Parts: sequence; structure tokens; C-alpha cells
Amino acid sequence: MKVGLDHLLTEEIIEEIASRYNISKDDMDPRFSYENFLFTVRRDDEDYYLRIAHSRYNSIAAVQGELEWIAYLRDNGVAAVEVQPSIGGNDIEVYSSDGDDFICVLFRKLEGVNFTEDQTLLTSDRMEQWGALVGRIHRLSSELSGQIPRQHWHEDMLVAQRTDVLKDYPTILSRVNKVVSQISTLEKTQSSYGLIHQDLHEANLIIHQDTMTIIDFDDCIYHYYLYDIAAILFHYAWRFGGADRRDEVIAEFFPHFIAGYRTEFSYDDSQRDLLLLFVKHRHHCLFSTLAYELAIEEDDWSRKIHDGWNHCLEDDMDWISPEVLKLG
Repeated sequence: MKVGLDHLLTEEIIEEIASRYNISKDDMDPRFSYENFLFTVRRDDEDYYLRIAHSRYNSIAAVQGELEWIAYLRDNGVAAVEVQPSIGGNDIEVYSSDGDDFICVLFRKLEGVNFTEDQTLLTSDRMEQWGALVGRIHRLSSELSGQIPRQHWHEDMLVAQRTDVLKDYPTILSRVNKVVSQISTLEKTQSSYGLIHQDLHEANLIIHQDTMTIIDFDDCIYHYYLYDIAAILFHYAWRFGGADRRDEVIAEFFPHFIAGYRTEFSYDDSQRDLLLLFVKHRHHCLFSTLAYELAIEEDDWSRKIHDGWNHCLEDDMDWISPEVLKLG
């Protein structure tokens, strides 16, 4: 999240950060990113993404944990985005100015497209491949020895400070509190809870030939594995189903996805109610993000989504129907 921070990243700071990567400021093209400052950059005739996070919403230790997890997954055969060092040989560069830390990481730009850019890629085989990839991540997470430094779900600002974030939405806050309370009572086991990506939706997978590569790990967090699946279902229904076809597209997608997932990790139909709870939790978290942002600065795109979701959550409407997750 970078709401309210645009004025802090000055031209002089950008110039200094660029010099640490041997990049010309003229070769930096700003890209849309909800949570960070993001630029496509060019160095030595190759393209990269330069991500700049701010210490108000992130920490050096958390970014180190993110990169440690990416390295662990890559070492175990998962196609994940590749980190590139600065000219000083550092995976992370930190620029400090007047109490602000700008935390910088350079990623290699991948060849390929995501599902939003080419929806013809959404075949049953690709859906199964997607599911197997998520299952493999969860299996590797369950086998992880030691603790990688990342937040647990209840420590996230939008959950921990939900009373303040949602103070103008008492009905929704009440519903959020109920869901958080339900999640808090769940047992944490090696097979149910661990480090997850949290944002493995259709835009964060780059497809090139037979390979599906994961990007955008900066939301990784300790949570229930089902939440990773729930986030995918929420975004898939939103992106490809709109307001009228969410059940239809999930009914087409879920059997293939979960078949692939089961080749790597366990899932059975008894988990369906929990999965639906986590879909609701995802909706709550995204709405909280919008509420927090709009309390600081107005944005037409966010306001439009906020107004539609406000009605949906006030009435406690299901994002997808339970029946479409029922396995045959």
C-alpha cells in the first residue's frame, strides 16, 4: 500500500536509487501498483521491474523474509520471479531520508503474459496446472523448517486495526469481527497453516510456453492454506464473472483447479464451508483496504468498487454460492 506517499518519492531520491542499480532515470517508466512504487527499467539491454516500498507499510526484515521465501521455492523447483542484485551486490537497497526508508528490490522481467492479458490461456489444462502450482507451494510451506520473518494474518494492519479502519461502517465491522473470531478459533496444524502467497490471482501468474511463473510476493503471510485458494476464487469470480456470472465461471474453474491442487496437497469436500468463510474474509480485507485508502485520498476507481461492495457486505451477500464448490 502506498496511499498518501506519492509526494515523498522525489526526483532526487529516484535519481539516487537508480544510480545504485546502474540505471538511467530516463529509462524508468512508472507502472500502476496498488501497494508499492513500481517502475519498468532497462539495464544492459535487459528489462526489469524496480519495486520501491516505503517503511510506513513495510519493513526491511519483512522484505528479507519475502526474498528468503522466494529463494526457498525456487530452490525446490517452483518457477518464481528472480531477484537481481544492485551494482553493490545487494538484493535489497535501502535509501533513508528524513525518517523515511525506501526499500528497493530489482526483479527480472519475465517473458510471457498473464491470464487477464490472454484469456484464451484459460484451458482446463492450465487451470489444473495453476492448482498444482498452488498445492506445491502449500506442500513446500508445510515442510519448511524454521521461521521466515513475515507477519501472521491477525497482525496485518487491516485486521489488527479493523475497529479504526471500519469505524464508519458499523454493520460491516460487526460482520468482520464475527469472521475474524471464527478464524481465530481454528486449529493451526502443519497441514493447515503456514506461509502463503496470499495474492495468487490471475494477474500474478506469467505464462510462457509450458511454464507458469509466480510474481508479486510482497503480500506473503502466515495464514491458513485455504485462504490462498479463497483469494484465487474471489478474484477469478470478480475478474471473469462480473456481477452476473460469478457462480458460472467458478463452477467451470474449480473442479479443474482443485484436481491439480490434489496432485500436490490435500483437499476434500468437507473443507468447503471453511473455504467459503475465507472467501468472505478476502472480501472483508479488500473492502477494508478501500475504506482505509478513501479515508486518506479520493480515487474514482476505488470509490466505484467501494460503493458496490458496501451494499453487498451490508447485506451479507455470498460472493459465490456454496453449491458451485461442491465436488461430484
